[in-house]
Amino acid sequence: MTAYFRYNRWSFAIILGITLAPVLLTSATARAELLLSTDSNAMSGWHGTSTVTADIGSFTVNVQYAVYSPGQFNLSFSGEDPSGGAQYVYAYQLFNGETSAASIREFTVGLDGNESPANIGYIEDPNPPPGNATNSAYFAGSIPTSAVWAYVDNKVSPGLKSKILIFTSPYGPEWDSATLLGTKGSVGQAPGDGLPSPVPEPAAMLGLASIGCLFVLIRLFRRKSH
Repeated sequence: MTAYFRYNRWSFAIILGITLAPVLLTSATARAELLLSTDSNAMSGWHGTSTVTADIGSFTVNVQYAVYSPGQFNLSFSGEDPSGGAQYVYAYQLFNGETSAASIREFTVGLDGNESPANIGYIEDPNPPPGNATNSAYFAGSIPTSAVWAYVDNKVSPGLKSKILIFTSPYGPEWDSATLLGTKGSVGQAPGDGLPSPVPEPAAMLGLASIGCLFVLIRLFRRKSH
């Protein structure tokens, strides 16, 4: 009787293992395939893929992007939010096509006002193989007009990818221009409305509107004077 139960216990364990193996493997694969473009923790309508082609056909780059509301980034990338969950996180990743003829040397996302951007840099990609790291990342301009990630000695060659490029802002997203510069003089613009970028703070937008109104009033005054 003891031998009978021991035999059946091992049989049950083997059957259970065979049954659960596909589920466990599927879960492990799902965790390993965390992509910005399909991340459910990102804001709805603000994650996807944009294909950028150089004006002279030297590269075709798929740019995956995602915007995360405050506190959401760490749900996908534990402990990686440089704002500690206090700000929106803007994330991008470059995938240079295998048939491209040029390497990527710079990626730029437009900024158009006082969005208070911060914490520009990159994080590791959880999906192997590791991507290329930038040589530098910075906000261009005293009042930033763009976020820039540069690859001087570590260009993203055809068939390779970047690490996940990020910066933070207290403000939610709008669409703005984005540019890729490659070797061989190649330049590509993100199509359509561009890529996600923060909306300027209301005070900055009000200031720009006031300057515009003042300019119109001055023109009207000059016309009446003549």
